[in-house]
Amino acid sequence: MYGATEKAAIDLLDDANGLVNIHDTVDTVAANMVTTMADVAAVHVHAANIEGATVPDIADLTTAVAAVKVVTDALPTLAVAVDAIWDEDVNAAHQTADTAGKKLDDAGAAADPWTTALPGAYGAGTAGKIVGDNINAPIATVDTVVDGIATQVGTAGAGLTAVPWNAAWDTEVQSEATDALNAYDPPTKTEMDAGFAAVPTAAANVAAFLDHDYTAHTTANTVGKFFNALRTLVGHKSIENEAGTSVSYKATDDTTESGTMSWDEAGKTRGRYTGW
Repeated sequence: MYGATEKAAIDLLDDANGLVNIHDTVDTVAANMVTTMADVAAVHVHAANIEGATVPDIADLTTAVAAVKVVTDALPTLAVAVDAIWDEDVNAAHQTADTAGKKLDDAGAAADPWTTALPGAYGAGTAGKIVGDNINAPIATVDTVVDGIATQVGTAGAGLTAVPWNAAWDTEVQSEATDALNAYDPPTKTEMDAGFAAVPTAAANVAAFLDHDYTAHTTANTVGKFFNALRTLVGHKSIENEAGTSVSYKATDDTTESGTMSWDEAGKTRGRYTGW
């Protein structure tokens, strides 16, 4: 009973090209063996070098680190390096075409753009053409117009006092007035006429004053109280006391006393009425 390996070898021998394939495989294996042996030899050489090498001790390492530190300590700081870059003279030392130094040197030698005449040779659509055509002359025109307006207006608006009325303003003024009146909502002419019609005339006021019943007006020191007292004095009974020193005035019932007044019989003079 053959195994898988033996069976594959038999199948390979049965193939017409089997022997050729076997020879090719053997050649490849032999070449790989040669390469492998060379690699092993190189490994032996490296191993021998390592075995014979001298390993530095701590003192040697310390000395080497100190030497490196001397070099690193002498390096410039970031600020010093940046200053050195910005202070580098690019006018003579950096003149290689297309380098940053050359471009900076060329830019520094460029003409001042503010001395360039506008619009000059700038073509249509360029910033130089647009600025040149639309700044100087238009601003001069605006300045002339503004000067004319200032002259017309005058100091403190003195030139505006004789401005004639423009009939075209009527509609606008009337519209503004209408809006103001609508917001205020004053009475209309019809409403005012009706309101004034209800106001009594002077004759009606006099008649109402004279025809008024003052009996209900009893508050002291009022006009109503005065006319009420006057009516009592004039229209009702008054009685002088027996001593002849005062006069008692009766109310409308001719019994109740409404006030008194002193009387001097000898001098025929009266005092102040107390019924006010």
